[in-house]
Amino acid sequence: MQYCSASSRSGITRSRRRIPSGFGIEIWRGRRAGVLRTVACAAVLLASGCRKPVEPQSDVAIDYAIRPQPVRIGPAILNVKLRDAAGQPVAGARVNLEADMSHPGMAPLFADAKEIAAGQYQAALEFAMPGDWFVLIHVALPDGRRLERQLSVPGVTSN
Repeated sequence: MQYCSASSRSGITRSRRRIPSGFGIEIWRGRRAGVLRTVACAAVLLASGCRKPVEPQSDVAIDYAIRPQPVRIGPAILNVKLRDAAGQPVAGARVNLEADMSHPGMAPLFADAKEIAAGQYQAALEFAMPGDWFVLIHVALPDGRRLERQLSVPGVTSN
């Protein structure tokens, strides 16, 4: 037999009443439904917050090429060309590269590209391991806008 105590603010028990034995199960079911609703709402909110916002299409084209082909362990040169909507080169941008393997455990490689001609940028990367890589190209335009492109480099070989 279970009893429930009602207490006043002073902490003194005023009365005791008998609670049916099945009452605790009904309370748990109500709380469980509330907990499940809360968890579901939190999951929906977190999932929607984890999505990368859709970037508006840029009027700057980013073209890139990597050599040697096929890409092997060791040094590689990545060339990036920036052109505006009229096809004119975009000079004065900052271009940074971040290369990483498609699986965890490898430290990323970083390189700053140098402008070798108007709108043409070049950087050297040193692939240290065979496998599938990707390169993130980070561009800071002279007007302050930032662009990013991902280049897939599958099947880097050992020779």
